[in-house]
Amino acid sequence: MSGRKWIRRAVYVLFFLSGACALIYEVLWVKILARILGNTTFAASIILAAFMAGLAIGSYKFSKFIDRKGRPLLTYAVIEAAIAFLALNLPFLFSVLTPVYIWICRFLGNTPFSFRLAQIVFCFILILAPTTLMGGTLPILCRFAATSNDKIGRITGELYAANTLGAVVGCFIGGFFLIEVFGIQGTTHLTVGMNFGVAILAGLLSATGHKWSKCLWYGLQVQDISKVAGSYSAPDT
Repeated sequence: MSGRKWIRRAVYVLFFLSGACALIYEVLWVKILARILGNTTFAASIILAAFMAGLAIGSYKFSKFIDRKGRPLLTYAVIEAAIAFLALNLPFLFSVLTPVYIWICRFLGNTPFSFRLAQIVFCFILILAPTTLMGGTLPILCRFAATSNDKIGRITGELYAANTLGAVVGCFIGGFFLIEVFGIQGTTHLTVGMNFGVAILAGLLSATGHKWSKCLWYGLQVQDISKVAGSYSAPDT
């Protein structure tokens, strides 16, 4: 198995874990927002809307960004680390911003509608940040894994399948097992740890792939020089 093919298969595993983390976060945030809003329907609606909006925005923005940048796997590692950092601090941010939307509620007239509107808008914006980063992971990994135009469709499908399968597993174990056993805080820390692990492994794979690419490039240069030297014939004396 070639070095790049081995790295690509490892990336599929990481993207599976990334999908699992994303859906565990989603289940956690529904639980947290239900406590803040006092209504599970509102909480689930905000989470779903923020997830869909973030995935769309991130996919659109990062697909343009990654075409201008090199080392997509390193970019993916940085994004996963940023997602983990935001997910770790999101419960704290929810509590910190409570006085802010209370102040906005009073500014808008101190009505139940203005209070609920301020809550929804701020919670949506907070969740939009990590979900936008999540949306950027697929085009970034497609940029890394697809080595030619005729493989883009297959590679994209394989990556999407791995990520979606991870999401299914994450949703199931998050909702039925992890929260029941470890609670919201424990599950958050466990998932953030897994997310940071994905980031670290992606960074190591990026370094490995970068060295492998340099070795391949130097090998091709030596091969080209050897061909030129072999084709050169000294003049007859």
